[in-house]
Amino acid sequence: MKRSAIAAIVTLSATVAHANSRLPEANQLVIAPDDPTSMLLRSTFGFLFSKDAGKTWDWLCESAIPCAGQQDPAVALMNGGRVLSGQIEGLATSPDHGCSWSFVSGTEKIITSDVARTPDGATAIAITSTYSKVTNDAGVPLYNSQILETIDTAKSWQPLSGVIDPMLVIDTLDIAPSDSSRIYISGQIFGANHGAMLVSKDGGMSYSEYPIPFVAGETGAYISGVDPANADRVYVRTLGLTASVAVSRLLVSSDGGQTFTEHWSGGKMLGFALSQDGSRVYVGSITDGLLAGSASDLVFTQKSATQIECLATSGATLFVCGNEANSGFILGATLDEGTTFSPLLRLETVHQPLDCAATTNAAQCLTQWPALEEQLGIDGGALPGSEPNVPSSHCGCESSEPRGRDALFFAAMAAFVIKLRSRLFRAAR
Repeated sequence: MKRSAIAAIVTLSATVAHANSRLPEANQLVIAPDDPTSMLLRSTFGFLFSKDAGKTWDWLCESAIPCAGQQDPAVALMNGGRVLSGQIEGLATSPDHGCSWSFVSGTEKIITSDVARTPDGATAIAITSTYSKVTNDAGVPLYNSQILETIDTAKSWQPLSGVIDPMLVIDTLDIAPSDSSRIYISGQIFGANHGAMLVSKDGGMSYSEYPIPFVAGETGAYISGVDPANADRVYVRTLGLTASVAVSRLLVSSDGGQTFTEHWSGGKMLGFALSQDGSRVYVGSITDGLLAGSASDLVFTQKSATQIECLATSGATLFVCGNEANSGFILGATLDEGTTFSPLLRLETVHQPLDCAATTNAAQCLTQWPALEEQLGIDGGALPGSEPNVPSSHCGCESSEPRGRDALFFAAMAAFVIKLRSRLFRAAR
C-alpha cells in the first residue's frame, strides 16, 4: 500500500539510507535553453530529469554522479541535453541527459565551485580552485583559481587569461545575459570581515575588485542573478548567523558591482529568481515564504507562507521547490506569484530510474530503485531485471583522506568545503 509523503519523510529520516543522511528535498531547478520542457531538479537523493515540462520525473541515483560526500553540486543544462556539474572532485559533464559522465580534462580532483551559462546555451564558464600550499606575508592562504570557458556546448574547454585574486575563497560566478563579456565572481578574502566582487568587462581577460559589505555574523556573499537587460545590475544574497539562526540579506548593485544597497533581510534565503524581463524579483526562504517585488523599487510583499527551498522562472511560470510536509509538493508551479500552486512533483510520484543504456553510469541505479520505491512510498513496482540493493549514503564513492599534509592545508581546504556546503542555492539561468 502506498504510504503518504509525510510517512516517507519520517521513514527516511529514521533509516538514513538516502539523501546523504538528509531529508529528501529538492534545492535547485535548471531548465534547458533550447527546450523549456527539459529540466533538471537537484535533490538530496540524486538528480531528477523531466522531458515533458515537469509532468514526469526520472531519477538518477547519487552513485551515478561522480561526486562524494554531502554536496549540492552546481548544475547547468546546455543545448542538446548536455549537463554540467561543478563539485569538489572537478567539473563533470554528461552529453546524454545524465546517463554517462566524465570529468573535463585537467579538472580531476580540483574543486569546481560554480558553473554558469549564457542564454544561448552554447557558452558556459566554470571556476576551479586549488590551494597553492603557500601563504602571503600576513599568513593568509593563497589559492590558484581559474575560469574555464566552452563555446561549443561543453565539447571543449579553454582557460581564460585573467588573473583572479589568490586570496579570494570563491563562492559563485555568473555571466550577464545581455553581455557575455561581463563576468561576475563573488567570494570572501580568507579571514576578512567583508566579501569581494570581481568584475570582468572583457570576457575574463582582466578583473576589477570591489568590496561587498558584511554586517556582524555574515560569512558569505552569493550572486543570485544579473538583470537580463542591464549588465550593470547584479543581485547578491548574503549568509550569516544571528543568535545561532541563519539569516540573509539581499544586496543590489546598479553600477556593475562597485557599490551595493540592502533591499531585504530575513531568514536564510534559499530561493531567488527574476522574471524573464527582469521587472519582477522573487525571494524565498523557509521562514519568510515567497515574496515578490518590482525591480523598480525593490519593495517586497509576502505572496505565500509556503516554505521555499528554490525558485526558478520560465516564461510566465514561477517554479518553487517546497517542503512536502508543509506545501504538499517538492516542486510546484504558479502563474499568479504564489496565490495558487500546481504541484508538479511529490516524493511518491518520482517516475522511474533514468532510461539509459546498460553501459552507462546510470545503469547502476536500476538495482537501487526498489529501495527508493520503498522509502519514498512510490507505487510502481520493481522494474524487470532489478534487484534490491540499499543505496550508498553519499553522493558517489568516498575517497580516502590524503595523509602527510600540513595543518594549514587542511584548514584552507576545510574553508573551501564549508563554503561549498553552505552555498545558497541560486536561481536557474
